[in-house]
Amino acid sequence: MKRIFCILLVLSLCLTSVFAFDFDFSQTEMSDLIGDYSKDIVYALPAAVSADNIWADAYIGQLISIPPHVAVGINLGGSFMGNNKMFENIGKSIGLPILSYLPGAPVPDASFDARIGGLFLDFDIGVHGSFFRVDMEDMDFLNGSVQVNSYGIDFRYCILTQKLIIPAISIGIGYDHVSTDALLTMTSEAAQLGFTFKTNADLLSATAQTSWNLLFMKLFAGARGMLPLGDGITSHTEFSATAQGASATFNPIDAVNKDLSIHVFGGIAFRLFVIDTTLGATYDITNKDLGISWSTRVQL
Repeated sequence: MKRIFCILLVLSLCLTSVFAFDFDFSQTEMSDLIGDYSKDIVYALPAAVSADNIWADAYIGQLISIPPHVAVGINLGGSFMGNNKMFENIGKSIGLPILSYLPGAPVPDASFDARIGGLFLDFDIGVHGSFFRVDMEDMDFLNGSVQVNSYGIDFRYCILTQKLIIPAISIGIGYDHVSTDALLTMTSEAAQLGFTFKTNADLLSATAQTSWNLLFMKLFAGARGMLPLGDGITSHTEFSATAQGASATFNPIDAVNKDLSIHVFGGIAFRLFVIDTTLGATYDITNKDLGISWSTRVQL
């Protein structure tokens, strides 16, 4: 996964905080808003991770064949956090009330992925990830840095290959790691805001999927369970502000999610020669978060 979303989420929080001071929110209200934000992230992250690993084929085939079955490409997508208070405030402040009608605060995402067919047995192995650091310097309103490390691996075994109208079925297990580290300072005419924001997650997943090919089109659906490992999905937020001649430092806020989440996903893919384009969606039944994805891959 790729956490371009981290930049946007933190910026959204910054903007909302500025607007909050303009609206003369109390320190307690601001603390509650930031607390809700931190908690929403740890429960929305599994949906973003799940949307990051959607393949149309339940099983891509064996490596030793003609042609050998391998695939590599990019994935764009994300999820919507269930709590949309931040974007409601932003929409009111900038004259775009339509933002309040989103199913949740958007969590965009981008990553690379690859998959290789198994040897002799009907299995395949996939990897995906994103690694980057963004330094923001010499900007009039924003300074700081955002670093993201995310990667995942999964193994799928085909228990039924497609035969005419009978779809292919596979089961699999996977592991994902996601960590973000952001240190930002935002300055406006209304306030100066400082943020330290960190997340960390290790997730174990189990997936069952079915797919059916018809000429150049593929239909697919599946279900996935995701369980946080170790200390769970954690976020740590520190926030300070100076506005209207007064300064305020808020207590650090920590949020943890150790709950199993159940996801369903599905979509459609189109293939032109060796180019495979997949449109997919995933829904976290447990936390009621929606994820969407668009992938383009070279697949043999």
